[in-house]
Amino acid sequence: MKSQGAKGHQGFNLIELLVTLAVFAVILGIAIPSFMDLIRDSKARSQSNQILSYLHYARSEAVKRQLNVEARMTQVSNGWNLQVLRTDNNELLRRLDVSDANVALGGDPNVIFDSRGRPLQQRCIGVIVDESTKYSRQVTVLPGGKIAVEAGQCQ
Repeated sequence: MKSQGAKGHQGFNLIELLVTLAVFAVILGIAIPSFMDLIRDSKARSQSNQILSYLHYARSEAVKRQLNVEARMTQVSNGWNLQVLRTDNNELLRRLDVSDANVALGGDPNVIFDSRGRPLQQRCIGVIVDESTKYSRQVTVLPGGKIAVEAGQCQ
């Protein structure tokens, strides 16, 4: 029968456990701020892509229906909403409600597309997360009807 000596004992001693926890704490201290930046940037991207999608829908409805269609964005207390409306009778075609008080819209929140799918005016909609320009995106509607999302704020 084998005796349980110093060589037969397996596991961690207290010093090894404390060193492992200290290394883990340092790694977390470095990783968490970067992870929070990633979350904020992802939020700005996803919400600007939602706006992009609804603007494409409004543009295609204007061409399909051969009339002016408006995309109207409104900041509310717990986030923002976007409505796609016919301009002749204010019929609601589609609505998006986003409940995120950390995201603010800036720039020109209303875009009207004519029957050819062109905006009546060039517009820039800003999406700002946590009131920081570091985590902002701009959705630009160009005179020809092209809609693009890029980093930065509306000028």
